[in-house]
Formats: sequence, C-alpha cells, structure tokens
Amino acid sequence: MTRKLLTFVLAIALVFSVAMTAHAGFKDMWAQVYSWDGTLTADGKMELTKITSGITYAVMKADSVATLETLYYYDSDAMTSLANPVSGTNYGSATVGNDMIRFRVDPAETNDEAVDLIVVDQAGGYTAFVEDFDQYTHSVIIDERPNVRHHGCAFIVTTGSSTEIDTGIQFDRVSVIDAMLIEVGTAMSGGAGSAEVSFGLAGAGTDGDADGFIIDEVLATAGFHDPFRSGVNTSVSLVTTGEGMAIFAAGAVGPFLGYMSTGTSDTADKQGMLVRTPKIIHGTIEQSLVYMFSTKEATDGWGLLHFWFTRIR
Repeated sequence: MTRKLLTFVLAIALVFSVAMTAHAGFKDMWAQVYSWDGTLTADGKMELTKITSGITYAVMKADSVATLETLYYYDSDAMTSLANPVSGTNYGSATVGNDMIRFRVDPAETNDEAVDLIVVDQAGGYTAFVEDFDQYTHSVIIDERPNVRHHGCAFIVTTGSSTEIDTGIQFDRVSVIDAMLIEVGTAMSGGAGSAEVSFGLAGAGTDGDADGFIIDEVLATAGFHDPFRSGVNTSVSLVTTGEGMAIFAAGAVGPFLGYMSTGTSDTADKQGMLVRTPKIIHGTIEQSLVYMFSTKEATDGWGLLHFWFTRIR
C-alpha cells in the first residue's frame, strides 16, 4: 500500500514538474489603472481615480516598439490567445481583464523579466508609457490634468477592411489638437501594395471627416511619418523645384491640422505656403477619433498614431 501511495505521489509530482517546465518562461502580470487630474489631498498627496473601463493598451518587447508580444489570458493554463493591443472591451471583461491590465506573457528577454506598455484612456486619449513593466508592478497612473499639453496614442491595427475604424478614443471638450505623426514599428503592406492610412473624426458626426487629420500616409517604411513632410526619417523638405526655385508641393496633412497652398512657379505670388491650423473640439463637433485604410489596406505590420493636445477647460 505504501509503495502504491509513493508511486502515485511521484507521478503527480512529475506531472506538475512537466507543467511548470513547459510554462517556466511565462509570467502573469497585472496592474490597476488610475487617472490624476491634478487634485491634491490636504497633505499634498496625489488624489487618484481608479479607471474601470475604456482602457486599451499594447504590450511590446522591452525597448522595441517594433515587436508586439504574444499574449494569453491571465492565470489560465488553457493558454487562450489574447489580442494585442488589448481592447477596451477586453480590459473591462470579467473573464479577461476584470477592469485592470492583466495578461500572461513570455517576455523573451534576458531573464524573462519585463515588457513595455503603452496605456491609453479612451476617454480623452490620455496616454502613459510604462517601461520595464514586470510581475511586481501593480499600478499605472495616467496624467489627465487640464491646461497641460499631453501626448496621446492610438493603435493602428491591421485589417482587410477599408471602412472607418473607431479607435475608441473620444476627445474631451474643450480640447485643442495641434500635432500628429505616425510611427510605423513594423512596415505594413496590403493586398494592393504599400498600405495607406488616413486619420480623422467620425464622418457621420458634426464636422466629421475620416481623413481630416492625415490623408493617405504610406506605411511601407518603419519610422516616423510627419504629414507635413514628404520624406520619412529624412531631411527631405516638402518642396519641389520649379523654374530654378523651390516651391511647396502637396503633402498628407488634412484640413484639421493645416493646409498647403501648392506652388506653381517661382514668382512671388505662386510659390505656395504651409499653414498650421489646430483643431478645436468644442460645442457639438464630433469627438471620435477614427482611421481608415485606402484601397491599399494593411494586412500585416504594426504602428501608432501619436497626437498632442490640451484640454483648456
């Protein structure tokens, strides 16, 4: 009897040993997300508000925006895949995020310790970058103070669709959006060649325009894409040569951010000009940030939209 019991115990131990070895590199990571609007308590401490919905986040290999980590459901040996970036729906789901950041990952780094996070509050677009996030970090704080210029992010998720895609981000009223650029981590391609993307406000809303910010920016090259320039990660200026003199040419900037009067010759009144016109979200103006691929929709790759804004009241 004792021998049978010992054999059974050893068998169970072997099963657990194999399971632990199979998942040795995997980490379960979680964190609560809080916002700070600048309010301080009587003793000068930050007064934080826990965010229980509308958080989307991307998990990247440490020190590399180019590589998105493969994610799985938190604390589940079923190893169910979790889409990365993680949607606001999954953040709030009782069976997935349960109102917090949580996932299982094999960071694939030295000692399998940490990843990088980009965490976005879809209510306003406020964003936090968390470097070297690990299993011992359990809080993320997003700065959402008014009258402070903020940097925000939206994720470009590849899709076979060329229809409007809602980022989930709703800009606050009254916010001034003054700059945008695209960062391509992994070059994107589509069925019709190089992918092209536009960003704007939902077309069905008041003053909405799906390409109001950026028009058909090509995503075939990794790096930063400024819609006011024709080059990517180069010093190429937005000009062409006309009759021995530089004149402005059209770019990818949309009417919400500015416009370029295209030059036609080197005469004083025909060289063209570049004008920046920040977008103000106020009154009944549409608040939803959307993007849309052209006929060259992306089917692979990964990228970000960076934007800068200030909520003035």
